[in-house]
Amino acid sequence: MRTRKLLFPLSFFVIIILAWGFDTPVLAETTLKCKSQSAHDGTPVQQIGDIYYGYHIRNGSVTCDNGETATYWNCGNYILTIEKGGFSQGITVLTFKDSSKILVKHNQPSRPDPERRVQWLWDYTAEITKGSGRFEGIQGRISISGKQLIDQQKTAIQEMTIKYTLPPK
Repeated sequence: MRTRKLLFPLSFFVIIILAWGFDTPVLAETTLKCKSQSAHDGTPVQQIGDIYYGYHIRNGSVTCDNGETATYWNCGNYILTIEKGGFSQGITVLTFKDSSKILVKHNQPSRPDPERRVQWLWDYTAEITKGSGRFEGIQGRISISGKQLIDQQKTAIQEMTIKYTLPPK
């Protein structure tokens, strides 16, 4: 008898949980493919042997496959050796025409080009940490493949794949 008394409230909660789970909207993932080009303003702060420590800022533009454009701003610190490559960490902000923003926190390994056609090469995935405007509540990741040219501005050219979800409105 006691088992029956416990089964009724338990089954009631199971039904409520199942009904709530089926009512939860499924968030569709959006994929946005973009290209960016930016100029580098780096400042070596310290050199110990062949290791350089410093910080950098990049400003540039982004063009996406769907026709959208954005400004590109990146700031971070780095440690590198000319022959072996290095590591940078910081943030990237993409600001779209409607002033909506995507903030990305990155940890970027770089390596020298073995063929010496460009100065640096990189491939990494970073976490989207925040959004504003139409990207409010964004969750996702951005995969970046890029290169830094051997030119006066240390131009970076990148291909980006942004995969994200937004909360229901």
